Amino acid sequence: MRYACLPFLLCLSATLAFAGPIDDLIDDPAAARDFDYCAWHFGGGSDQQLPDLESMLDAEDADGNRMQGAALADAGVKIAKASKDERTCRRALDKGGKAFDKAWKKALGQHMKMAGKSDSNDAEIAAVQRRIGELWARDQAARRVYIGARTEDKQGADFWHSRLAYAEATAADDASTRTLRELMERYDWIDSHRFGGRISQHAWLLAQHADDTPDLQAEALKRMEGYLESNGVRKQDYAYLWDRVAVNHDRKQRYGTQPDWKCEGGTMKLRPMEDPENVDARRAEMDLGPVQDALDEMNRSVCGG
Repeated sequence: MRYACLPFLLCLSATLAFAGPIDDLIDDPAAARDFDYCAWHFGGGSDQQLPDLESMLDAEDADGNRMQGAALADAGVKIAKASKDERTCRRALDKGGKAFDKAWKKALGQHMKMAGKSDSNDAEIAAVQRRIGELWARDQAARRVYIGARTEDKQGADFWHSRLAYAEATAADDASTRTLRELMERYDWIDSHRFGGRISQHAWLLAQHADDTPDLQAEALKRMEGYLESNGVRKQDYAYLWDRVAVNHDRKQRYGTQPDWKCEGGTMKLRPMEDPENVDARRAEMDLGPVQDALDEMNRSVCGG
């Protein structure tokens, strides 16, 4: 997952060159979270030659489980090595874990309430509404917790908190991607006529955030197009996903919705755009306001500018 509104997710590359306890954690995020890094390090485990975990957090084609496992193992190893003794190590991991659990429980609970309840009398449609609502709540909670956990710390409790949040966000995106593929196969798209406007927007947002699977985004855009004329999808949503698909395929965007996410001097710039002189006219056709107003708002919310 390359995280949607901010480019803050790490990616895993390369094949592993070494075998051992840490190597075994790469494909098992649950084991990577629960592994006793403190006992491992202070018991002499880190004297072994280890895979270069940090160098693995850099490519674009890694599987979500491996991304999570590598990120957690990397943090656990660094925290253990930076600790003066086993007790200090355990305190850091325990504190970071509790901070994450508290933030996650609060955020998920709030967003589950915001997701609302299924309102269809059709049991099949209601089941889809619940499923999409739950995925949306998890998506939004994960992003909120990850953003709140960002830190420069690379050896203590805050670092562990941040990496746990990253792992949860990556897992959320994986779950959303799998579900969208299944639902598109069965229903074409989650349109507002059958599933309701709220759920249709939730489904769009899950696709918008699926940056690690640009093929899924492109397929979702194609399917959404068929519902534009009947207002089965919002024009604004279609425009945002059109631009996201374009930039994720190294093409120019059309509606000016995608910045470069680089805050320099409190502001970001828009990614390259086709026919920029007429962008506001195109935006108006999609029920969007002036591009500069939108960019100013993004700068305020993301860069504080």
